[in-house]
This record gives sequence, C-alpha cells and structure tokens, in this order.
Amino acid sequence: MSTARSSSTSTCRAARSAREAESAAAVDRYAPGLHHLALDAPSREVVDAVAAWLREEGADIEGGPGERDYTPGYYAVFFFDPDGLKLEVVHQPPRGATPA
Repeated sequence: MSTARSSSTSTCRAARSAREAESAAAVDRYAPGLHHLALDAPSREVVDAVAAWLREEGADIEGGPGERDYTPGYYAVFFFDPDGLKLEVVHQPPRGATPA
C-alpha cells in the first residue's frame, strides 16, 4: 500500500494497487474481483447438514463445520466449487443472542 500526501493539506489518503495473480488456478483469491461467497444458514444444524452433503458428494472442503473466532457464535463450513471459487455456509446468532 502506498500513501499519498497532498501538498496543500495534511490529509493523507491510501491507495492500493491491484495484485498480480498468485497462482495458475482458474480463481485467484487475491486477484481483483470476488474473493468468496458466503451463504447464510438459519441454524448450525443446517450448516452441519450441508457439510455432510458436501462430504457425500466428494466436495473439496477447506474447513469445518466449526466455530470461527470472527464473531461470537460464528459457525461455518468452507468449500470450493468446481471452478475453485471459495464458498461458505455460515450461521451467526442474532446480535445480542447467546451463542449455542
């Protein structure tokens, strides 16, 4: 990241340059564009059911299902579609609710 300063003010703004592809895969998570797609699940049981189905289908599962420390109660399974795009099915309890 580079930082540019205006000569007329002390305001500082940040600029990011696009990164070069870091792999030869069809989908490069770090190239400009969609990073991954998260789908909301109404419960942990739905996340578990999706994960079981993914295993039965032989999907490329990156991790889970399980809790992540992103926010309290964040429960997800991460996997890749046939083109290599990272997908996620996640359940998050409503704000203020006690995680299960």
